[in-house]
Amino acid sequence: MRDFFVDRFANLSIADGVARIDFVRVENINAEKKQVTMSPSLRLAIPFEAFMQMAEQFANVREEILKKNSGQSATMVALDRTETSASH
Repeated sequence: MRDFFVDRFANLSIADGVARIDFVRVENINAEKKQVTMSPSLRLAIPFEAFMQMAEQFANVREEILKKNSGQSATMVALDRTETSASH
């Protein structure tokens, strides 16, 4: 198996039962102009059914991440309030 690194998702097109997912890589960052130049990096072409399975798995993982982060955020807010109350 080979690993590919990409910086960003760029585009998704679905035609004739095939999902094509385009990714890009960062070529240049101009901090002065606050601009990033991207170039095509990789196109993943997979059957539509496999894409839908992947999309469902991404959605499940996203939900789990949001649940964990919202729990951590609530804990941090509670800790912050406790520290603020204790100092007064």
